[in-house]
Amino acid sequence: MAHILNSTFGKISGKIGDCVIRNINGKSFASRRPLNYKAPNDPQSVARRNKFGITTKFSSCLTKNPFLKELWLNYNDDGKGTAFNKITKHLYRYIADGDIGHDPKIYPGFSGLPVFLKNVSFTNDSLSVEINSIPEDEKQNYQCMQSGALLQMAAFIKSDDPYYEAREQSFFLNLSSENCNLTLSKPMSLSCKLNDMHNSYLSQYSRHRLFI
Repeated sequence: MAHILNSTFGKISGKIGDCVIRNINGKSFASRRPLNYKAPNDPQSVARRNKFGITTKFSSCLTKNPFLKELWLNYNDDGKGTAFNKITKHLYRYIADGDIGHDPKIYPGFSGLPVFLKNVSFTNDSLSVEINSIPEDEKQNYQCMQSGALLQMAAFIKSDDPYYEAREQSFFLNLSSENCNLTLSKPMSLSCKLNDMHNSYLSQYSRHRLFI
């Protein structure tokens, strides 16, 4: 790839003969136009493409939550990089046979607050989760969280098996609850609102999987 230092024509981009010119960060670059390429259709190649496709879709959905994106961006165990790249690297190992297996963490590698789910309910208006109180033998580990700490639920829905062939095979939806005051001594309830657009997408698929 060549860097164009100066151009009589100002900023240029596009194809010229066998060259492709792009503008990146205010600079122009020229490279040879790639030859026509036909992706192999053997089972292994198709499986790899499907695996990468699902991974990047899920990664893109996770980065739509600003708080999670910031956590991944500041997570340095995997070295430098964007939040999207760190999430993709983490998730890729969990994708097999066109699905997400073994319930990968949607947050970086810290222990966090243990969550004991009591109930999950799903209606046209909301996705709600009830969380049990923290067991007595665990509370002493989280005394620092009792004063003014806030809790938010991030929820991601992976929908599969579309009713219509025209729909993509998998669809990811990103939801977030409002912040609420954290209490360790009694059960809590968090909910994410659903609107008509959410329901329209969800109704076009027969299988849904929840990550919170």
